[in-house]
Amino acid sequence: MIKIVFAFLAVLSGLAVIYDIKTFCIPNRLTGCGCICGLTYSLIAKGADGIINSIAGIVLPIVIFMVLYVLNVIGAGDIKLFAAIGSFICYRVFIIVAVSFVLAAVYGIVLCLRKGGIFMNRTKIHMSVPIFIATMVYGICSLL
Repeated sequence: MIKIVFAFLAVLSGLAVIYDIKTFCIPNRLTGCGCICGLTYSLIAKGADGIINSIAGIVLPIVIFMVLYVLNVIGAGDIKLFAAIGSFICYRVFIIVAVSFVLAAVYGIVLCLRKGGIFMNRTKIHMSVPIFIATMVYGICSLL
């Protein structure tokens, strides 16, 4: 079952990267379908406990990252992508969150150094890319 979840999360986050790079937007249809698939998978695989965990995996990222959204640090699509991933893996989504934020910070530092230091203008990055990489790392580690 872990292979099925990993494959679905790879496709979901990969599609999010494609949309994000092309349009700077992650479609609601993509994240919504991800949440529905995660809820369905959790119900089938783990029953009532699975559905409760899946709902927690959807709600927690939205509630926790709402402050970052209001401060314009992270986009709504990125939060919804975390929620869709959380619908499959519940609270373990915060492993992906931590890794993706570290990757984004490293990329931001490299970008600052290349473009003139820490006092440069704010530059938006495609957060879906670090989320994708973190999801792949998580999936590969869970398969080992």
